[in-house]
Amino acid sequence: MKNKLFIFLISLIVVFSSFIFIVKAEEGKVEVPETVGGAKEVLMNMIKVGREQLPQSIKSMWDEEVLPVWGRMLDWFKVNIGSKVGEIIKQREPEVKQDFEEEKGEMAQDIKKEAPNFSQYLKTFWQEIKNLFSNN
Repeated sequence: MKNKLFIFLISLIVVFSSFIFIVKAEEGKVEVPETVGGAKEVLMNMIKVGREQLPQSIKSMWDEEVLPVWGRMLDWFKVNIGSKVGEIIKQREPEVKQDFEEEKGEMAQDIKKEAPNFSQYLKTFWQEIKNLFSNN
């Protein structure tokens, strides 16, 4: 778990750094630090700018690229798959209703057939429960 967290944090730093580097390169403000302190300062500045700009960039990518793609996929599914499923359901509706009525009739017959035995099973069941508690 700690290794995964460490890798995740390093990945975030790399992403932030890359993002800030790209932004600065577009502005023509790329600087190469000369000391470790300078590198630390550049990294901290990158993290600061990343915190400020990354959420808005992700939101705009989500709104402008991801949601429209998913919307088109949903529309395609509705047109190509949903309509066919609807047609199949309409075609099979009489068959399903007939099968349902047959099953309902079979269950009614089973209930009539087993009903006399049910009261005997119930008496036996309660007798067994009474026996369990009377032996203790």
